[in-house]
Amino acid sequence: MRRCLAAAALILLGWSGLVSAADFNGDGRDDVGVFRPASGLWAVRGVTRAYFGGVGDIPVPGDYNLSGSDDIAIYRPSSGLWAVRGVTRAYFGAGSDLPFGAGGGRWLPVGGALCYNGGRIGLGTANPDPADLFTADGGRVYFVNSNYHGLEIANSTWSALYIHNTPYNGIDIDNCDVNYIRAGISDVSASFTVQSTGNVGIGIEPAPGVKLMVFGGNLNGGYFSSGANNGRGVTGLCSSGPGAIGVYGESSSGWAGYFEGDVHINGTLSKAAGSFKFDHPLDPENRYLSHSFVESPDMMNVYNGNAVLDENGEATVELPDYFEALNRDFRYQLTCLGGFAPVYVAEEISGNRFRIAGGSAGLRVSWQVTGVRDDPYARKNPIVVEVEKPEAERGTYLHPEAYGRPDKQSLVYARTGAEVTAAE
Repeated sequence: MRRCLAAAALILLGWSGLVSAADFNGDGRDDVGVFRPASGLWAVRGVTRAYFGGVGDIPVPGDYNLSGSDDIAIYRPSSGLWAVRGVTRAYFGAGSDLPFGAGGGRWLPVGGALCYNGGRIGLGTANPDPADLFTADGGRVYFVNSNYHGLEIANSTWSALYIHNTPYNGIDIDNCDVNYIRAGISDVSASFTVQSTGNVGIGIEPAPGVKLMVFGGNLNGGYFSSGANNGRGVTGLCSSGPGAIGVYGESSSGWAGYFEGDVHINGTLSKAAGSFKFDHPLDPENRYLSHSFVESPDMMNVYNGNAVLDENGEATVELPDYFEALNRDFRYQLTCLGGFAPVYVAEEISGNRFRIAGGSAGLRVSWQVTGVRDDPYARKNPIVVEVEKPEAERGTYLHPEAYGRPDKQSLVYARTGAEVTAAE
C-alpha cells in the first residue's frame, strides 16, 4: 500500500516520468521503475534500461508470455496499439479507452489519471467501485472505511497535511453525522472539535446551541487582537428579542468585565449600583477609597460655584453657553458664607445667566443649579422610572439572592433556560 501511495505522490508532484511498478526480473517482487514518454526510456532500478514507446503512450507492463517475469509494454490510445517488447503487437481499443494491463492489477497512468485496476485505488477518470479505499472523480477525493478512520495522516517531523495556493476552499467537509473535525482526542483540554451542527469547541466539547465554546483550562480562554486602522478587537452582536445580549460576561469571584482604558457606551447604562474606586489619598499603597454615585429619577445635570456680591449686594452668575440648550426645569439653591443675609434669586435663568440679590457688599454666596436634560437624545430616550416586568420575566429577579430566593429565579435563568455560572 505504501508503494501505491508513493506512486500516486510522484504523479501528483509532476514527475516527468510515469511510475510503472512490476516484477521485471521474475523474483516475485515488483521492481521500482519509470517510463519517460519524452524519450521512450524504461528504467528499472537494478534490472534494465530500454527504449520502447514515446509521447502519449501508456505503460502497461505484465507477464504477457507466461515467462514468470513482466514484459515491457505500452498502450497507444491514439491508435489502439498494444505493443509488448519482443513478444507481440496488436490493435485493440480506441483513444478514450482505459487499458486493463495483463498482470491482474497494476498502476496505470492514463493522461492526468492514475488508477490501480486491481479494484482498490483510483484517481481522476479510472472510475473504481465506490466501495474502494480511495476514489477520486473530477478533482474530489473520497476515503471510505466503515470500521475505522477514513483517512489517517501521520508525520513526526513535518506537517501531516499541507494545503497551499488554492483559489477556493482548502478543505470542504460535509455530511458527517457527529463531528466534521475532531483533533486532540486523547486530551480534551487540547482538543478542537467542529460538530456536524456547525458548533465549535476548543478545549471542550461544544454544547448544543452554542456556536463557539472555548475552555482555557489553566490558560486564558481567548485573546483577540486587531492591527487594522480603527479596527475592532472583538465584536458582539445579537438583535433578536428584547432580552438579547451582544456580549455577556460572568464571574462569581472577580470581574465579569474589566476595561483598561476609556469606555464609551453609545446608549443607556443600566446598573444595580455604582461607585468610583481609587487609591486612598491618605494611604495609597494599602487602601482603596470608594464613593457611591449620586442617583436621581431624572436625567439631572448639576452646576455649582461661589459668587461674591457687589456693592449693591448683588451678583450675576454666568452659566455655560450651552446651558439652556441642554437643560429644562431649573432648580436653585443659595447659601451664604461667613455671614447671614436674605439672599434670593432676583432674576431666573435667561440668556444662560441668573442674578442673586439681597445681600451685602463682599458677601460670598455658594450657589447650586440643577437642570433636567432636554437635548434631542434625552427627549427620544427618557429614563422610565417604574415599569412592569414583561410576562416572560415575571417571577424572576435581577438579584434573587438579595431577597433570599434561589438562583433559578434569576433573570439569566429565565432567558437561557439554564443556570450560567463561572464553573460551567
